[in-house]
Amino acid sequence: MNRTLLEKVRCMLSNAGLGKAFWAEAITYASHLINRLPAAANEGKTPMEVWSGKPCTDYKYLHIFGCPAYYHVRESKLDPRAKKALFMGFSTGVKGYRLWCPDEKKIVVSRDVTFDEAAMVNQNKHEGEIKATKTMSSSKQVELLKTPVVPVRSDTTDTSPTVDSDEEDEEMKSLHKNETWELVQLPKGKKAIGCKWVYAKKTESLGKDNVRFKARLVAKGYAQKEGIDYNEVFSPVVKHSSIRILLALVAQFDLELAQLDVKTAFLHGDLEEEIYMSRPEGFKVALEKKIGFANCKNHCTA
Repeated sequence: MNRTLLEKVRCMLSNAGLGKAFWAEAITYASHLINRLPAAANEGKTPMEVWSGKPCTDYKYLHIFGCPAYYHVRESKLDPRAKKALFMGFSTGVKGYRLWCPDEKKIVVSRDVTFDEAAMVNQNKHEGEIKATKTMSSSKQVELLKTPVVPVRSDTTDTSPTVDSDEEDEEMKSLHKNETWELVQLPKGKKAIGCKWVYAKKTESLGKDNVRFKARLVAKGYAQKEGIDYNEVFSPVVKHSSIRILLALVAQFDLELAQLDVKTAFLHGDLEEEIYMSRPEGFKVALEKKIGFANCKNHCTA
């Protein structure tokens, strides 16, 4: 629920063009909406209906968070009868809308309010069209910036990636050491999934000048089909409560704590399915001769 609220708050602030200073107003309004929306956990009922026993049927009073709103004022005869503000939600204990008044820089509560949600929708639509036009005009430049440039030596026909070859050998040695696959012919009726090299730069804690170039070979798993190539997907995640308990025990008994990083932890899992993957780019020339790639065992690829 905390993540759900945070995601809604992030979207609401972005849509309204407001800063982080309005997070409390946004999260209060987000919880107000969630309490009045049907939930599968409540058999289609809203939390308010489960709590009070009365169904929520009136949604006309809801408005877009951060939309322009004009609240009625009575000052001097020549002053305007309304002031512009931004809708923040509803007040508790007193009937009325919570509004942020930019001129006075404070929250005001008023019951006599006129909302201009159309202006907000049109503004966002106009900004989106301008952004789309700029994106289309510079699409070629963006594509060039995102496309990794892989230098190729002119004195050889090797098509293998040459970005930090030491890291590439390191990666392939890890695959070989863990017996990740075996080189075989693709059987009839089987389809091989593709693969690609993923490159990254990691800045060490010592400073920006100390940069490591990483290379990782990944399979294009999106080509697999559930029930044919796999049955379930499992990804181990950190349980922070366990870490806190461990740290508490270390502090209580004055123990020493050591931390290590397993580089190839993802390679230690055993696949029950038989998966075939095409050979990586430059495999013949750059890899098979260097580390005896064809001798690897366990999972099959072609």
